[in-house]
Amino acid sequence: MSSLVLLAFATLQPCNKESIECPRFPCPQPPPYVRERCEWSPNPLVIAADGMCCPEFACGDYSCPTQCNCDSTGNYEQGVFCGATSHSYSSNMSYFDCSQSAASRVCYANIVEDPSAAGCCDCLATTCRTSPSLLLGQPSQCILNCRSPPKYAEQVCPNYSGEQDLCTFYSMWSCVRTEEPSCNKSKLALSACEDACEGQQGDSAADRLDGFLRCLQNCTTAAVVD
Repeated sequence: MSSLVLLAFATLQPCNKESIECPRFPCPQPPPYVRERCEWSPNPLVIAADGMCCPEFACGDYSCPTQCNCDSTGNYEQGVFCGATSHSYSSNMSYFDCSQSAASRVCYANIVEDPSAAGCCDCLATTCRTSPSLLLGQPSQCILNCRSPPKYAEQVCPNYSGEQDLCTFYSMWSCVRTEEPSCNKSKLALSACEDACEGQQGDSAADRLDGFLRCLQNCTTAAVVD
């Protein structure tokens, strides 16, 4: 059995240097719509059952939003955050910050106007800041630990009615930026409000996330970048 198959059954352990013996398979061409409405997901190096250090997905992994919904309320940037089920091997949900450009705000507005419209989710991965993009350039350990919402989000996000996607997005952001030691936090560019609000004090990750979100809700310095 090849390393590629064994990865599906093994508990994933990160590694740092790809083995030259990793299997090389002919990879099919991605569907033509991938470039228009999907994004490539970070592909960590993991130890296969035969001990080799190989990419988790031999042919890569991409995330394509299919069904989406957006926050209905919110003080921070009018709540322009969305979540979507995605076609992806590594995760079945992605989250989107549509606050930081004019194009992303139009994407958000179109989804809210008619969330059942065909193709309404297609703009999310290409115009909004995405949760997979938070992990670009990060070490494999960071990718594995932060590509899904952390457990402490379960303590915080139920308190943010109408802002579940905002809370979940920023729980993953906080994993990369403040909570996971293996992550390189300098790789994340900060908005004005994120820069003003990070560094919240608290006895736990949940407390720090809650303090950060409360600060964001009162922030008025965020700039739209086109």
